[in-house]
Amino acid sequence: MKNKQGTILKQITKPFVVFMVILIIANAIVLGMFSTSYYLNEQYNDASRLAHNAVSEFESYKSLGWLFEYWEANYTEMELIYGNEELYGAKDRELRRLNPEIGDLVNVKEETVSKMDKESQKLFAELCYSALSSEFDRMKQAYEPLYLYSFKIRSNEMFIFVTGTRGEEKRTSEGGDLFELGTIYPYQEGAYVVMDKIVKTGKPAPEMELSRGEGADRSVIHAFEPVYADGEMKAIIGVSLKSAEMISRILWMLRTTLFITVSFFVIMLILVIRHIRMIVVKPINKEKQILEDYEKEKDSLVASRELDTIKTGNEIERMALSITSMVTELDRYMEDLQFMTMEKERIGAELDVATRIQKDMLPNKFPAFPDRNEFDLYATMDPAKEVGGDFYDFFLVDDDHLALVMADVSGKGVPAALFMVVAKTLIKNHAQLGGTPAEVLSYANEMLCEHNEAELFVTVWMAVIEISTGKGIAANAGHEHPVLKRADGLWELVVYRHSPAVATMEGMKFKEHEFEIHSGDRIYVYTDGVAEATNGSDELYGTDRMIAALNREPDAEPKKILEIVKKDVDDFVGDAPQFDDITMMCLEWK
Repeated sequence: MKNKQGTILKQITKPFVVFMVILIIANAIVLGMFSTSYYLNEQYNDASRLAHNAVSEFESYKSLGWLFEYWEANYTEMELIYGNEELYGAKDRELRRLNPEIGDLVNVKEETVSKMDKESQKLFAELCYSALSSEFDRMKQAYEPLYLYSFKIRSNEMFIFVTGTRGEEKRTSEGGDLFELGTIYPYQEGAYVVMDKIVKTGKPAPEMELSRGEGADRSVIHAFEPVYADGEMKAIIGVSLKSAEMISRILWMLRTTLFITVSFFVIMLILVIRHIRMIVVKPINKEKQILEDYEKEKDSLVASRELDTIKTGNEIERMALSITSMVTELDRYMEDLQFMTMEKERIGAELDVATRIQKDMLPNKFPAFPDRNEFDLYATMDPAKEVGGDFYDFFLVDDDHLALVMADVSGKGVPAALFMVVAKTLIKNHAQLGGTPAEVLSYANEMLCEHNEAELFVTVWMAVIEISTGKGIAANAGHEHPVLKRADGLWELVVYRHSPAVATMEGMKFKEHEFEIHSGDRIYVYTDGVAEATNGSDELYGTDRMIAALNREPDAEPKKILEIVKKDVDDFVGDAPQFDDITMMCLEWK
């Protein structure tokens, strides 16, 4: 049967398309209205750029501070040159005749000008003013502003410096209407807010300024930029541009656009919300209530029956069907989880028993031989899991021989623990028959290689010491090197070539190493869980740190020595998990 169900997306999209069409029309109206405002901003940006360029022209003169002061004080005596290249050239030649060392006028510093005679100073001021006037003319012709001028506010008047002309415009001295150097114009505070800010603060105020006041042309945009010399504001650049549209109409259009847009948005939002509530919110709330009731009652039949009543013809209905399936599967999962929890508890209990059994198999009563005063020893084993593959052992072969064993089974967990039990039993039983460490390990190797389907192996360090003489024989089957401390020395690794691990190959022969231990000497043996303990940065603890820990209190009793090493390992590892069993044994020979 063909699926005629719709989708939430389609059901919401249809009314929303109408909304978007209306919104696009509204945006078109808004765009048309705001284009005028955009044009005003562009006009203001042009005015700002022109003012900034004019400031740059002024501030390129290194003697600018001196020029402003000279122009203001001596403008009545100056001969102003506007576009008369012949006269400009004559004055320039005269200045350079009087001051041959002068180069480009722009780069002449104030100290140089101050040392000139009065005639040279006048010529210099006239030439610089003429050059700046020509540059202002060029900028006005390029940008075509209404006005381009520079001035200084003093009391309630504007003192004009340089202005720019365009086309047929003439400055006052040439019979025109534009101002020239020295022209005084009334200044009324409040007429131009941006200019007032610059005058008061001496800092730029990058804001658009429109003509204001009764009778003013409100379509004129003004931009003002301060001119600095010697760290002080010396003048202000003014630029006026006439806009193409009236500001009052722009403001009216903006208000109208805002009202229309908000009205359309509110109306369409109400309609869309009501529609979504009918086809989405109410069905979802019903599904939510059904799930909350199921959470309390755990009745999947009631929940499924209620979910079947949701008929929306879209994804929400299909979601209700999925929830029905999920509730049924959840009931089945809870039954399975309950069974698995019981199994986990049973396995946990059995592992606890295995842990206790393994712990009881290792010698754990100290002092180990309270009636023997020739030696003292202590050993510990901390498994990485519930049960471990490491083991240690010590026992009297007879009244004059002490056997020591430290071993590490490959792998972790229960398989390693079972292999450890067999290996420990074989080694101890055969050692008590009087064999040497090499013979004991050979025997254990043959036994463990039989039916070793798991391919496990065990590294073993074993030693038998004659108590009466301190002479001993040790065999190392792939295990860590032991550490020895003589009575008058420090702990040091005893490094010698050892044999392969037990249970790796049938018919192996194990090498033996003879040694002799004296009163006050100590032996420390361990598994790789000590040296290969890893911290959060994947850095190994290593034997160097282990030796350093042993030498922290080198003459401490065996139990204390193991506690020092274990604490040092724990401090190094920090919060990183323990990946391997940590087993240690220490013997003190008395």
